[in-house]
Amino acid sequence: PAAAGGLRIRDIVLAVNDKNTFELSFDELKNIIQNARDAHGRIELLMIGPDFYETPNKSNEPINPRFVKTIKTPQTMPIDYQNFPKHQPRTCEMRLNRSDTSFGFQTVDPLTSVGMFIQEVYPNSPAANTSLRKCDRIIEIDDEFIDNVSSRTILEKLHTAQEEQHVKLYVVDTATYEFFQSNNIPLSSKEYRQSTFAKKFSPDSYIEEDKSYRSISGPKIDDVKSQYKEDDNKSFNQLWSHRRVENSDMVILSNTFGNSEFDVYQKGSHSIDTEIHDDKKQTSNSNNINSSCLPIHVCKGDLITQETDVIVVSSSSQRLFKSICKAGGSSVLASYNAKLNNNPEAPIIVVKADGQLASKIIYFLSLKPSSDTSILCKSIEKFVSDALEKATKQNYRSIAFPAIGCDQFRCSASIVACTMVREVYRKLKISKMSVSFVIKPEKTDIYDEFLKQIHLLEPTLSSLESRTICATFKRGIIEVEMGDITMQKVDVIIGSSSSNILRKAIIKAAGNETQAVYDLESTTHPNSVLIATPAGALPCKQIFFVKWEPDSDEKILEQSLVDLIYTVVQNVKSHRFTSIALPAIGCGKHGCSIDIVVKTMVLEMKKNLIKRNLPWTVKFVVEPDQENIYDEFRKQVFTTQD
Repeated sequence: PAAAGGLRIRDIVLAVNDKNTFELSFDELKNIIQNARDAHGRIELLMIGPDFYETPNKSNEPINPRFVKTIKTPQTMPIDYQNFPKHQPRTCEMRLNRSDTSFGFQTVDPLTSVGMFIQEVYPNSPAANTSLRKCDRIIEIDDEFIDNVSSRTILEKLHTAQEEQHVKLYVVDTATYEFFQSNNIPLSSKEYRQSTFAKKFSPDSYIEEDKSYRSISGPKIDDVKSQYKEDDNKSFNQLWSHRRVENSDMVILSNTFGNSEFDVYQKGSHSIDTEIHDDKKQTSNSNNINSSCLPIHVCKGDLITQETDVIVVSSSSQRLFKSICKAGGSSVLASYNAKLNNNPEAPIIVVKADGQLASKIIYFLSLKPSSDTSILCKSIEKFVSDALEKATKQNYRSIAFPAIGCDQFRCSASIVACTMVREVYRKLKISKMSVSFVIKPEKTDIYDEFLKQIHLLEPTLSSLESRTICATFKRGIIEVEMGDITMQKVDVIIGSSSSNILRKAIIKAAGNETQAVYDLESTTHPNSVLIATPAGALPCKQIFFVKWEPDSDEKILEQSLVDLIYTVVQNVKSHRFTSIALPAIGCGKHGCSIDIVVKTMVLEMKKNLIKRNLPWTVKFVVEPDQENIYDEFRKQVFTTQD
């Protein structure tokens, strides 16, 4: 009923039956909805998408009725929904014809930024001709299991598939996903087909698209329930009970982005699930904590199976070292020994993962344990810091650590957890990365200690993500971030030759080489539209100083910004770069109209990404004290019409 009624994943409830939800506790909200459902009563929800939630909420502005779209749900469930097979994974294969510009579906990432949901399936599209449904969760892409992969990586895989004009998605609906997890039914297609559940209830469960999914009969609910203990029936009934809502009015405040190939999403936004459940109960039973899209996670598992860019191994821990080398095969051990012999004093030995290892790279570091707490903490801090700095320099985005010293050396779990978590947090202030702590399943005390330390830092950890938003436009991504442009790990950062403060700040951070090249070029070619300099000490590859002058005439100002973006795009393209960082040009001492500057820069960049189909990442970097400018960029990224 929720999907049929128009609710979308990550929608936020503002009011239920005209009652402001800010006046209600979660239990009160849940009871109102459940009571109305059980009595077959009226439910009216006032919803807003996460992209637009903060603006009216921050300024305490009332919702403008002109922008509210009323959606009346059907009196009974549509036949399409009634006949939909229950607890059946589906394979949806799509190919693009010459006339197709996209597969015809929209995605949205979960709050954990791991995995991917289908937000919408558009009519008269390749996706509409399959059994793909809104609210489906993607489990595999082209036979590759991706449910434990970052949402950003999944988005990249979908873009690649679109370029190749073909994709095969293996999906399940949200109820099936929860049911499978609750009852330990494997999600991967290969393991599922071999499972007892599939053999008993779903002989044709791996549905191919040359069959009509409506003709496949799923297991009857009573048959499924009988396979599980009496205690499980309660949760099973709760899982299905929310489907009884058949007569409700839902008021949705929404906006669509017609030119985006996939969904626009915001990191760190709040949401309420379309199914009614208590997040606290779910969290307490979970082995993986990815709270509110935090960049630091703890999970129970094995480093061998971690699908991160990097896994970190203490070469001092013989048990872990042998385990990783055994899983990686002879090539890992041979490479490690060769590099160690070549440079015995190397702080980190980097080896390419192989064999059964799921990561890309292994970092081997030495840890010197000590009974002296102060020395131990410094050793752990250096261990973590060295690994993160190396990963940052090599442009990796995800890294997994073990609980170093807690096993063989029996170091205090509380000291190790506290030191590792806090050092990771300190490093993440200046570098973006997803960090996981992987704890052996039987080491519950160590897991609990890491979980405790992460929860203690949760408010500050959330702030690391809350000031960055991003949106996809065809193959490109636009991000808006509060930060320092000189710290951006992109191919090229953009400066303005007319902004003395910005230019001097960039050159000072870059160093003498950059200063010398800039001075030479500006003297030799004073009329040059763009001066390219080496990056020097900056983490980017190059710096472009673009000639631009502000103007009090709004039309002239707007055209000058159009020309600036054109110049940047042409030069970035000619250098074959794929990532850029731009400042809010003219919004400082020049005092230009923030509205015109931001709107023009964002609009022009979106046009270039879409029309030229550029696979770029474009960052607009706003200084931390420019809250109003950040808000304007955020607004324009989400609302500017192309």
